[in-house]
Amino acid sequence: MQEIAPAGVLDYSSRWPNLNALGAFNGYGWPANAVGNFREHLAAYAAQLTTISPFIQYGTNLSISNLNGADGLRPQPKINHHALGITEEETEDLAEAFEHIWQEWASSPFSDRALQAPFGVQTATAVRRAYDSGEALLSIDWTPRLGSRFGTTVHYVEPQRIARAGVIQQPPGSPNQILQGVETDPNGQIVALYLMPRMPQPGHQHAVIYNPAGKRHDAVTPWGRPLLKLSVLDRRAPNVNRGISPIASAIVRAFQLDQLTDLNLQQQAAQLAVAWALTTDLSPQEASGAIISAEERQERFLARLDEIETTLKTNPVKLPDGGKLSVLPTGSKLEAVKASAPTQGYDIFNKRLLTELARAFAISYSELTGDFSQDSFSSAKMSGEGPWSIVYRRRAEFLAPLYQTAYEAVIEEAVAKGYVELPGDVSFYGDRAALLNCAWIGPTKPIIDPAKEASANDVELSNGSTSLAQIARERGTDWRDTIDQRSRELAYAKRKGVDINPAKNSKIEPDGDEPKKPKKGASDDE
Repeated sequence: MQEIAPAGVLDYSSRWPNLNALGAFNGYGWPANAVGNFREHLAAYAAQLTTISPFIQYGTNLSISNLNGADGLRPQPKINHHALGITEEETEDLAEAFEHIWQEWASSPFSDRALQAPFGVQTATAVRRAYDSGEALLSIDWTPRLGSRFGTTVHYVEPQRIARAGVIQQPPGSPNQILQGVETDPNGQIVALYLMPRMPQPGHQHAVIYNPAGKRHDAVTPWGRPLLKLSVLDRRAPNVNRGISPIASAIVRAFQLDQLTDLNLQQQAAQLAVAWALTTDLSPQEASGAIISAEERQERFLARLDEIETTLKTNPVKLPDGGKLSVLPTGSKLEAVKASAPTQGYDIFNKRLLTELARAFAISYSELTGDFSQDSFSSAKMSGEGPWSIVYRRRAEFLAPLYQTAYEAVIEEAVAKGYVELPGDVSFYGDRAALLNCAWIGPTKPIIDPAKEASANDVELSNGSTSLAQIARERGTDWRDTIDQRSRELAYAKRKGVDINPAKNSKIEPDGDEPKKPKKGASDDE
């Protein structure tokens, strides 16, 4: 059933402003209270560490790759055909159509309002920023362009733009509440965000922002089309809608690691230096007599010269041309002294600090350092279980809502423009929840031993304790794509007369003909 979208559903022409105007500003507002200052200080420290610390930078990049992958997450529609009253075959066809629509839109730079990157790359950048601020803000725009059949575009708004008023406010005549720039209804749903404009002119970077409370922007239209989506990384409580850097716990450890490295370098530099000490057989009383006046020192020096001259005349020393002989006082010797450290346990402290840093990024110590020399099969497998469980949770809580918001906007446009035809009496706006339910697939934990994993999958498939969908999801793929690709490969091999079945490994005739049996007694050349 085809539907005509309500007026303004795609271009916001009814009465909801387009957020394109936000790009006309070029500066940030100032924190309005202690909460905002605390959050901004953490974000500043985190941003500094991701810039200057190689471990923090690598941990951030690896964590982003685990969460988002290279091309972003892939949808796996979970359309409820029972609620929609359609057949399973119609459900599969509709799910495949939705996947193709999403792939066409998300894989193109036309999805970006700035025409810079596909949606998955945009989101990876937003995740990087979220490791500083703990949050990401997605804006759904409408920017029709020549060359794309979609007008839906997106861009990520800097989280610093969200107002920071820490006092709970209530709009006049409304039961809603406003806290830290987020307006929620009595049920706790976000209905609007207050965004601070940037500095009006480049020459006024130090001017006080003229509207610290921010300007109100709806988060969703009355008919359900998303406009803004704020997602929080590692939400600390159900009613907390602002984020804090997830690596806040690692900031102190990162600076301690830098201090430890500096101290270690200073120790190594000190050990390279050599000091020479002159030791003597003089008693402490005689040695203390060395502290004498200049006149006495001169007299003793001259007497010592006479002693050295007499010694050399009695026992002459021959040296090569240019050689020099330094003569020490009788009973004295010269010794080399090197710096020594009170402890050599720097590696223990270093490993401990790196382990705590790795935990903040939901990766293992071996992954952070690249040192797998001490890992066995069991330890490598178990060391990834905990971190990857955090990756899956963060993907579901933080990343999937951003993808789902864009997905709903794109499918809505596709239905409104007739790119996808809904079967039966299905209504997009009336059956939105059953129609748009979707799981998001991303990278999965590495397989330590592929042979053992494959053997276990075969056993579980044979006894019915797992499914192709479950196995594919654990590998970050889609079971339909696997079957479709395998079918194409088999068909192509059959046309070429090649049997790619690993169990047979024999050549067959093209077009499906049975292989010809050799004549009895014939040679291999016949």
